[in-house]
Amino acid sequence: MALVIIVVMLGAWSGLLLLNPGERSHQAEAHTAEGQDVYAHVDHAGPPGWVADQMRTQDQAVGFCISAALEPFQGAVAQIREIGPVEAGERFRRCMLDTIFDHASEQTLAELESHRQHFTACFGELANRDDTEKAVAVAATLSCVKQTTAD
Repeated sequence: MALVIIVVMLGAWSGLLLLNPGERSHQAEAHTAEGQDVYAHVDHAGPPGWVADQMRTQDQAVGFCISAALEPFQGAVAQIREIGPVEAGERFRRCMLDTIFDHASEQTLAELESHRQHFTACFGELANRDDTEKAVAVAATLSCVKQTTAD
C-alpha cells in the first residue's frame, strides 16, 4: 500500500513538472522589499569590464547570491575554515550565472571566470572572522566583492 502511495505521489510530482516547463524551478525566488524580482536580467553581454560593473552595481542580486552560497550559514563557515572557500565561491558563481548572467555570451562567462579568485578570496576572509550573524558576514563579503571588482 505504501508503495502505491509513493508511486502516485511521484507521478503527480512529475506531472506538475511536465505541465510547468517554463517555470524557474531550479532557482530560488528572490524579491526586493517592494516585491520586484531580483532577477531583473540585463543584456547578457557588454564591453570589457561589464561583469565587474554589474557585480558592483547590483547589490541586491550579489548579496542574495552571497547569502545563498552561505547556506546553511554555520555549516558553510565551518566548511570554509576546514577545507577553504572554493566550494562557497563556486556556489556564488553559479548563483550569479542564474541571477544576473543567465544566457551569457562566452566573453561574459570568461570575464566572470576572471573574477573567480577574487570572490573566492572574499569568502576565504570569513575563516578568520568571528561573525555569528549571517547578515554581518554577507555585508562584509559583499563589500569585499565590490572592492575586488573595482580593481
